[in-house]
Amino acid sequence: MNKKLLFGATVAAVLASCSSDDLSLQTVKQQDAAGVENAVSFEAYSQRSLTRAGAVGAMDNDKLKTEGFGVFGYYTDMNEYDQTSTPNFMYNQKVSGAGWTYEPVKYWPNEYGNKAQSDDVDKLSFFAYAPYTANTPATGKVAEDQVGITGFTRNTAAGDPYVKYVGSLDPTNCVDLCWGVVNPDQDVTWDIINGGSQTMSAGMPWLNVQRPQKSLGQKMKFTFKHALSQLNVQIDADVNTDTHGAGVEVDSKSKVYVRSITFNGFAMKGALNLNNEEEGTPNWKGYNCSNEPLLAEEYTIYDGMKDGKEGTGYTASNEKVTGLNPSIIQTKGWDADGTEKGVTKTAKNLFKGAVNDPIYVIPTGDNMNVTIVYDIETKDDNLAGTVSDNETPGVSIENKISKTITLTSGEAMKLEAGKKYTIQLHLGLSQVEFDATVSDWADADAVNGEAWLPSNTPAAVTTPTCLSELRTWINQDPATNAADGTYLGKYVKADGSLADDNSDAIGVVAYYSDAPVDESAPESRILVLATADASGSAQWKTSYTRGESAYNDPVALNGIAFTNAYGANAAYPAAQAAKGYSAGKPTGASIWFLPSKGQWTKMIDVGHTGITSGDYWSSTENADFDQTAWDYRFDSSRWRVDGKGLDGRVRAAFAY
Repeated sequence: MNKKLLFGATVAAVLASCSSDDLSLQTVKQQDAAGVENAVSFEAYSQRSLTRAGAVGAMDNDKLKTEGFGVFGYYTDMNEYDQTSTPNFMYNQKVSGAGWTYEPVKYWPNEYGNKAQSDDVDKLSFFAYAPYTANTPATGKVAEDQVGITGFTRNTAAGDPYVKYVGSLDPTNCVDLCWGVVNPDQDVTWDIINGGSQTMSAGMPWLNVQRPQKSLGQKMKFTFKHALSQLNVQIDADVNTDTHGAGVEVDSKSKVYVRSITFNGFAMKGALNLNNEEEGTPNWKGYNCSNEPLLAEEYTIYDGMKDGKEGTGYTASNEKVTGLNPSIIQTKGWDADGTEKGVTKTAKNLFKGAVNDPIYVIPTGDNMNVTIVYDIETKDDNLAGTVSDNETPGVSIENKISKTITLTSGEAMKLEAGKKYTIQLHLGLSQVEFDATVSDWADADAVNGEAWLPSNTPAAVTTPTCLSELRTWINQDPATNAADGTYLGKYVKADGSLADDNSDAIGVVAYYSDAPVDESAPESRILVLATADASGSAQWKTSYTRGESAYNDPVALNGIAFTNAYGANAAYPAAQAAKGYSAGKPTGASIWFLPSKGQWTKMIDVGHTGITSGDYWSSTENADFDQTAWDYRFDSSRWRVDGKGLDGRVRAAFAY
């Protein structure tokens, strides 16, 4: 409807402390006189110091006033807020300074009841985050920062506002992202200008807000909650003891150096939807601001040395992500800079900073898994070899440990927003102990847990009951166990457990080997084939055009690479169906992918696919006639080539 907007009701924002160091933002309606248009104004305070409430470094009242916070406002006329609404009232509006001022000043819509130009009641919806970060409204991009808040949805984008975030491994560069909700402890009801009342749900955004009644001193309060988890990882060495702290210091001619550490159970990159779906729970989505939930990622941090000490193939390229504490990694020369190097009896931060300094990560609700690779090096002038600096005579022994971190309750550690976690890694010459603690940011009682592992190899497995144990069993004696077909045909559940019956099964163990089963997954040893089709009828490609010659080797094991390359492209329905297969899979598994001809051949040869009829696409193009691709006809047990535009069945697999 076309009408002139009149505005009334002044409001102010107040930032106050609350439980778990949450930030509290409240907007206070000032008294207004009849017929006077009142501006929206803000005020803020904090009753105690806040640690990194968004800006880098400790946050207090003065810094909060300097940094400010951002507000998104949506005016929807008489309509309810929905995904067609745009931030047409406020867009990333900075509020800062001693008087919590901003520019330009805005006013409450003044249309309501019989005093307005219609009987409609205007509505406003507000979303807020902290700390404020400037951006380019037309693109949403932040100019400089590569970590922390890196962007927003554009000012023309319809629907919920998103804040894009990238975590840092440097505690001094971490940004504590918060978002605002209604009082999380109880619903809030206030009187509105037309004489009725309005109730806002606890822990949810302020949506469809109507102008409050005059002279009641009502407050619209945003409680800012932490959207991230604090993670502090400490590391020390326990020598010749099974009890932490009872051992001796590492010998002066030996060093313990961390090569890499891999985490699975959180994300370092995502987009926070400020319109949370669950009460008091951050609504994390993929970094592209899509509506897809954010998934945990395998995140490896390396020492930055190109010395081949961390394995071969994919893992030897250890320059991807660095950020380990410089004092626990190898550098050129044995104590060349005169400082104490390596892991010692005294705990150190795994990352940069003081021992207790945390980094900030995005919780995904997944089990927390840790794999650490470290070298025990000994200087010995009598040896012909060298340690990993390639200069000092001696010997270097690599150790690799993997573990799902558990608490004392026996439950796997799963990170939650607004909590801090400490993982202590005790590296020993005989055993490795993992300690884990979690407590609220407001210093609640800690929950403790620990687990013990052998130092050099995982615990021996004699009868695997899950995929991770099966892979360990294969690696214990690769030549013998990979040739033992005992576990072929076992059904696989979503949690990775193995079973003889197919109830609730998501796949079947179709092949395993003493070598990688896919070129993109160098540690994989097992191919799990889904128990159901991803599609009963799909074209390999929507046309008979050529161009996938990188995937025409009939023996290559490259289904993951092909599916990653084409699985998001609607012109490749078979790859798209495989990648989008919705069955759950265990932590540590690859994506669901369309198997290559080489991978299909290995599964077919051992005879445990569970498929007896139908034509199934592989991901392999025919090298001789590249308008066709390979498929396998189970009815007649033979391979054939078919035009890419023809229909075939799709069965997905994953590597483990």
